[in-house]
Amino acid sequence: MLIYLFTLLPWLTFFTDPVPIKPITLERQTAEWYAYQADRWNEHLAAQPDDADGWYYWYLATRYQNMMAGNTDQTVVHSAYDHALEQLLEHAPESCTRHYMEYLTAPPDLAVQHLRRATAARPDDFRLPLAWTTHHMKRLNTDSVDHFLQKWHESGRPSSGLADWGYNLLMSAPQNAVLVTHGDIDTYYPRMIQAVHGVRRDVRIVNIHLMRDPDFRTTTYQQLGLPAFAEPADEKEFPTAAALIEHFAQLTDRPLALAVTLRPETHRALDDQLYLTGLCWTHSRTNIDNGRLLDRNFNERFRRDFLSTQLVPDPAQTVLKIAHLNYLPALMSLKEYYRANGRDADAEAIWQLARTIAARGGRPFEEESANQSAELPSFALPLDPAQVPKIDWRSLLKNDFPEIPAGAKLTGFERN
Repeated sequence: MLIYLFTLLPWLTFFTDPVPIKPITLERQTAEWYAYQADRWNEHLAAQPDDADGWYYWYLATRYQNMMAGNTDQTVVHSAYDHALEQLLEHAPESCTRHYMEYLTAPPDLAVQHLRRATAARPDDFRLPLAWTTHHMKRLNTDSVDHFLQKWHESGRPSSGLADWGYNLLMSAPQNAVLVTHGDIDTYYPRMIQAVHGVRRDVRIVNIHLMRDPDFRTTTYQQLGLPAFAEPADEKEFPTAAALIEHFAQLTDRPLALAVTLRPETHRALDDQLYLTGLCWTHSRTNIDNGRLLDRNFNERFRRDFLSTQLVPDPAQTVLKIAHLNYLPALMSLKEYYRANGRDADAEAIWQLARTIAARGGRPFEEESANQSAELPSFALPLDPAQVPKIDWRSLLKNDFPEIPAGAKLTGFERN
């Protein structure tokens, strides 16, 4: 009986005390779980309103509850942010958390001041390395970006599985490519691999959301030797992601690669010129042999430990399962390529791996069908898959890239 009670004790504590809310790029829970945590933090803060981190966790719980419930109305989230900041100004005005939350929404000149004050208040705060990374990314300060991504790596917080995912995204891109990315995971992790391990420094990573900043956009185009973008007549309007990507495709002399995490509508106009080469699309005006490229990348270049085995510990296990769903379009295309070339055993192995990944990510498919690879679902945020492409086998792109040895450790988390 005592053993039984000691076994239940952690779970009883879990259901009574609020817990720190991890970024959704590291952990994903249900809307109900986040709602419960928001209530618990609210009760805690009623008694301890000077708990600065508590207000941040309450805000995150409220925000993530709204997100996981599928609500597009952000009124509740904005109200929660305003309330948390109001309480921080009253009860913890010089805290790291107060200045960090101000940084999130402040104009650029004020944002950096709040970031400096947050750093002065708590230099080792876990949120700061990526905050400073973003700050320097916007200003295209390569050395500073490398510095803060190195600090992030040294903190031990990055996920090993997502680092492998970022490595494979880099290895999917052609040499000297401009790689357009969508969010946090597909930007920070491959960029960390470049900064820490020096791998694929030939690839220029451009986050599509940062391209909405006119100064960042202008400088990026200048560095890539591209003409200026035709800005919207109303300076308050943002150019669409699709227009920005088409500008790259039409004018850059460098190969263009689009992460599969980009929403399909951002590159629909280019679909006839896109070929899946792993975790990215490669743009080409002429046919390329992406079947053989997929085969080479998957079997010779990718790190696949986390695909076939549930390895622990990893701080982002729930998110990693969703990130892995983005392999499915490439795996299904690779299966078709193997079958077309009489490699039935390889096709069956890829099919079984695809089924495992789909089931692990909560999107199982039981029976193989002709439509299975043509109608893959749109996966949950923060990573959305692209559609499965047609396969053309007329020619082969040849690249030689530096690689990390198979046994090398990419982050501070050891593999078990």
